[in-house]
Amino acid sequence: MLKKAVLLVLFVLFSVFLSCGNKPEKSDLSQEEVKGSGKYPEAVSAMKKMINAQEKYIKELQSVKSADDIVKAVNNYVDEFTSLATEMENISAKYPELADESVSDPEIEALTKRLEELSIKTATESGTKLMKYMNDPKVQEAIGDLTEKMGSLDM
Repeated sequence: MLKKAVLLVLFVLFSVFLSCGNKPEKSDLSQEEVKGSGKYPEAVSAMKKMINAQEKYIKELQSVKSADDIVKAVNNYVDEFTSLATEMENISAKYPELADESVSDPEIEALTKRLEELSIKTATESGTKLMKYMNDPKVQEAIGDLTEKMGSLDM
């Protein structure tokens, strides 16, 4: 399940250019705490960090006024996500059962749902903003770096 969440985030990052820019239906993105089994505290912590990184990226994208702002937002997101990648790999090794979708933990499920919702919002914001500045060489370089780094992650 954790691997699914990480792969979903990676998918969104690679599909940013295909985003049609339509706004997703409003959903409740509140961070309501759900009591889990307590069996996967490291996974919960890492997923919350991923959520925070995506929320920060979305906020940065929403305030973009120039190509330089896009480059900064993308680079910050790449840095945060790649720093989390090692943590996620370690968690996947420690809890291989999380890759099995039959494993059920309410907190992991709630966080996965939150990541899915944020991934839609990330794709929408990214698609809208990146298309506007896509011809800028600095933006193209930042996106190339993003693609290269995300492609090199072993998840």
